[in-house]
Amino acid sequence: MKCSQQLTKLANNWEEIMGKIFTVLSLFSYFFASSLCGLASEASIRLVDTIAVQAPNITLGEIASIESDNPYLKQQLFDLHIADAPRIGSPKVISSYALQSILKDEGFDNVEIFGTQSTTYTETYTVPKEELQEKIISWIQREMLSDVEPEVRFKKLPHKWKIPKGSNTSIQISGNRDKLSGTTTLTLRAMADGRVYATGHARMDIKLFKTSAVLIRPLKRQEKLESTDVEFRRAEITKSNGMEIQDINNAIGLVAKKNLPVGSVLTTTDFEQAVVIERGTPNRIVVINGTVKLGIAGAIALQNGREGENIMFSNPMNEKETLRATVKGPGLAVMKLR
Repeated sequence: MKCSQQLTKLANNWEEIMGKIFTVLSLFSYFFASSLCGLASEASIRLVDTIAVQAPNITLGEIASIESDNPYLKQQLFDLHIADAPRIGSPKVISSYALQSILKDEGFDNVEIFGTQSTTYTETYTVPKEELQEKIISWIQREMLSDVEPEVRFKKLPHKWKIPKGSNTSIQISGNRDKLSGTTTLTLRAMADGRVYATGHARMDIKLFKTSAVLIRPLKRQEKLESTDVEFRRAEITKSNGMEIQDINNAIGLVAKKNLPVGSVLTTTDFEQAVVIERGTPNRIVVINGTVKLGIAGAIALQNGREGENIMFSNPMNEKETLRATVKGPGLAVMKLR
């Protein structure tokens, strides 16, 4: 009897112990489930299979639909930078694995992704021929001196040239600024945020015009230019290479090097330069030896000299010796020893 009572008591205690264990397990399960709910995704992302994006950046909101009860989190995810927009004609694939890594790096650990990848390509805009020509002409005009008027005849433009759509997109034009005349080729680049998305080339003939000194009668070789031989009017200076005469007063009396026909735009290369050092006159010679300079006064010119010519002088410090120096201007010549 006593043993039976002990067994009954033991059974009751066992039931009580098991009940407590069950209660503890139930509470643990409840809290574990609650924690899982807390760890449940705060947002879900569903990737779009194929999508056109605008340069220069791809944001998550462009390649996926986003769901979240937290509007602030949803906006953060929508604006998240994922990658640079691809070059035109070169699609870029963004995988869910790569996206998961980006989200983790940005601190978004609790986001669920649906879909395996999103293929992106840059949305484009075909530049009209007239718009492209206008941009090129405006660029050429900005590169010219204010008194020079370019006349452009296009020979070739990019055919149906596509550039990326986007608020930061621009067309960059480049070429040899020293050779913007005659047949010229310019490089065109479609840029967005400092990156090149498309390139093209334009070829054209450029004629330059400017109000210049023009001959109104023929001028023969070795004939002097007179004021009545010239008039100022708009004329083509494409082949003048920037050497056209600026002040006609400085050209009056110059001797023509060659026969010049009516209508010629006068340039400094058409005439013999004026004599700036005359034979028998005293002049100053600057002797340059490395960083050392020495001035010699009273050197008598033994020849007439034009600017840039090398002529002979007597040496005032030794009458038996002559010096050869380069004419730099009226009364001045330079002699370089090394």
